[in-house]
Amino acid sequence: MKNKLRILGLAIIIAASSLGLKAQKFVQTDFLRAGTADASKLFEAYLKPWGNMFGASLNGGWYNSAKPHKLVGFSVNISTITGIAPSADKTFDISSIGLENLSLANPADNMAPTVAGKFREKGPQLVYTENIAGNDYEIARFNTPSGTGMRIFPMPMLQLNVGFLKGTELMFRYVPDINLFDAGKLGLYGFGLKHSIFQYLPMDKLIPMDVSILGGYTRFNTTSNVNYQPLNSGAMNIVYNTTKMFNNQQMAMNVEGITGMLIASSTLPLFNVYGGVGYSHTRTKLSLEGNYPFPTVNTATGNLEVGDAQVINNPINMDIRNNSGLRYNIGARLKFIFFTIYADYTYDYYSVFTLGVGAGLYR
Repeated sequence: MKNKLRILGLAIIIAASSLGLKAQKFVQTDFLRAGTADASKLFEAYLKPWGNMFGASLNGGWYNSAKPHKLVGFSVNISTITGIAPSADKTFDISSIGLENLSLANPADNMAPTVAGKFREKGPQLVYTENIAGNDYEIARFNTPSGTGMRIFPMPMLQLNVGFLKGTELMFRYVPDINLFDAGKLGLYGFGLKHSIFQYLPMDKLIPMDVSILGGYTRFNTTSNVNYQPLNSGAMNIVYNTTKMFNNQQMAMNVEGITGMLIASSTLPLFNVYGGVGYSHTRTKLSLEGNYPFPTVNTATGNLEVGDAQVINNPINMDIRNNSGLRYNIGARLKFIFFTIYADYTYDYYSVFTLGVGAGLYR
């Protein structure tokens, strides 16, 4: 079983690798020299579609029937849940995010790619200048990173559904922490509950359908190793006068998805339709962990210097609340004796498509 979970984890790694590597590249750019406040704003604007796509996928694929398993009944589902970012989230306006120390080299060039934007298309150039004793010093000049070219994010998911008492079904998702060689690690877990409310109505035996309430929570954890150490900038050299080490750097990202829905489905022997309406919420927590150097200007030497005071531990710790609101879902499934095939579409701010198969004892 553990090997199967590792295979699923590998599928998630493959799906996430382009986004993760691009995010890691973003960490290694010189924008950190402008301070943690601007870095946080750039992180949030650039990576927010990533959190929304991931969160929308984590909230999908919870059910393909409103009818809960009876006691002893169970099923194991393997789904591919694909979140799609709207075109409007392929770029963001740098001039609107309230940067404090950074300025655009060309004020007219203010639209930058997000992580969902075009691949190999550099963003606008930003400049960080400090005024010290009446003199302006250019600390850094860099372009924001290109996008990944991925507006579509497929998320593999393994789920166990188990029948419980009184028309209740318990649902579990889990991928153990998996090391990504030298790149970092990831893991996933989630749990949910489905409860039939149609059983309390007098016509529950007369109409081939069921109506239930459903709630689910999923959390995805990932860490990526980072290698950030500023290089010389123009005519200014960087001098390190610190014994602190920079080999403990990593980016940690946790994405949570929470959903609650009212769902319904037909309960015919072979072919059924299902759908629901509810509320979903996603949240992304992002942090840079370890020691990071933030050089300052030594006016006497003309160098950028890094002493113990210029080394900051865990400089960024962000809580990004992504899009929340109503979601609408419709789908269909084919059910055989021990086997099902299903597909559905969810309308949200980010659209989600689910395609999956299941096997088990359907009671």
